[in-house]
Amino acid sequence: MSISIFAQLFERIVCRYWLAFGLLIFLIGFFIAPSQHHYKLLVTDLLLLPALLAVFAPKHWVKLWRNCRAIALIGLYLLYFTLNELHHQTEDAAEYIQWSIYLLLFLFALSARLIITEHRLGQLLLIATLAAAAAALFAIAYDLKTGIFRQPDYRLIGYGALYNPLRSAEVFGAFAVIGISLSIHIESATARALAFGGAMICFIATVFTGSRSPLLGQLAVGVYAIVFQIDHRQRFRWILTISAICVFVLAVFWQELSTRGTSLRPEIWSYVWHLCQQHPWLGQGLNHRAEIPTSSGAIFTDTHNLFLNALYAGGVIGLALLVAVFGTFGQLAWQRRHLMLCNLATSLLIYSFITLQFDGGSLLGRPGEFWLLLWLPIALCMRALNDEQSHNVA
Repeated sequence: MSISIFAQLFERIVCRYWLAFGLLIFLIGFFIAPSQHHYKLLVTDLLLLPALLAVFAPKHWVKLWRNCRAIALIGLYLLYFTLNELHHQTEDAAEYIQWSIYLLLFLFALSARLIITEHRLGQLLLIATLAAAAAALFAIAYDLKTGIFRQPDYRLIGYGALYNPLRSAEVFGAFAVIGISLSIHIESATARALAFGGAMICFIATVFTGSRSPLLGQLAVGVYAIVFQIDHRQRFRWILTISAICVFVLAVFWQELSTRGTSLRPEIWSYVWHLCQQHPWLGQGLNHRAEIPTSSGAIFTDTHNLFLNALYAGGVIGLALLVAVFGTFGQLAWQRRHLMLCNLATSLLIYSFITLQFDGGSLLGRPGEFWLLLWLPIALCMRALNDEQSHNVA
């Protein structure tokens, strides 16, 4: 009897409250942590630690495997890139074992051990979206107050763990996508208005960063929402709204958005493609930084394309695994897009797919913005699949 009481207490404290709080910190930590380093520490202590405590539950592993066999692809992906790094014997290669464990804990905890209803999870995501909107307003107001906003070539960065315009745009853009998705599915009119308002503020912040790929990603999500999610009676209003926003952004911010041209992307991609041909099958390893010279004189280390990064680091095998993981979960989320979590996962994957055509991404690393773009939608999809199959059995 005492063991049963202890188990119930453990489930309540760790799986119901600690994991939920840790997920919230994972989402809003970008804005409250003083640096990237502190953000990683916060997520490790407040999300991955309770995830580790909750991992020793064989029946939940079996249940998740039964309900979502696609997790085998994630295991293959993590195993391949970890072994590949050990094979290349690069510096600190053993750390990728630790980061693979981190990712598995994150995915398992959110999909199988977090005790929270879909409604409560939606509220938590709404709180995070509003926090992102508040952080965006603070950053814009602070830059106005200090005069930074009026400087030539101004680009919003933000504060906390945000550290450059592109990565800040990716984070704000992700929360804009979350807000729009919630505004479609939430039943409460007040909550819908808050979600839409938060999404618009995050969208404005994305515009002020001057980064274009997150804007393209948000546009793609808007088109997806109009075609597949919006009721036909409201579709015309949404088309007008998105069209007006696009016209306004292009009319007011065209010079800022167009002045950087292609940002050397064709040069970078061409050179990376040449490097990929040197080690086509196994790649050069995750820890092997590329040195990419450009006509501007600057030398880049980022491939500025997620799939080229996978090909460069993991070769054809690594690229195939990346495509298999995200293609499979994208299809699974798409097939169940009537579910709130799968719709959100689909929207985030569309956004990430477009955005990361222009950013190399972190294929395997510690918690950061790429977990928000790549692994959170997969965790949400896994959770939806796990819940759906469990309800069907019940």
